Amino acid sequence: MASQREIGTMMLSFLVISMLACVLSGVQVSDEATRERAEMARTLAEAHNTPNPFNASTSIQFKLTQRAYVVIDVYDVHGRWILRLFDQYEDVGEHKVAWKTRTDPTGSYFFRLTVEDIVVTGKMCLIK
Repeated sequence: MASQREIGTMMLSFLVISMLACVLSGVQVSDEATRERAEMARTLAEAHNTPNPFNASTSIQFKLTQRAYVVIDVYDVHGRWILRLFDQYEDVGEHKVAWKTRTDPTGSYFFRLTVEDIVVTGKMCLIK
């Protein structure tokens, strides 16, 4: 099993090789694109659901800094996929996606918000 240091070294090597491949193939690596991606990641890190804990329904709230493809999945505490709440392109701005529970039992659930290749997870507590 690789140590965290070895994994970090491998990831850095992969990044350097990827950037070198882009340069050699004529693809420009833009500082602006890097800044935009970092801004999107910072903004998405603030995604949350309200109310929490909740009874019958909750809304997952997130903000996009650029138009992007968004997927929201819900998982139970054991990591089993429950349902896909959202699966489409969304424009820049603030968004809310409602989860209305019907037969789901009391317990902890997790939403997984995926925007392009950025993934954010949040914990939700259903109390009936």
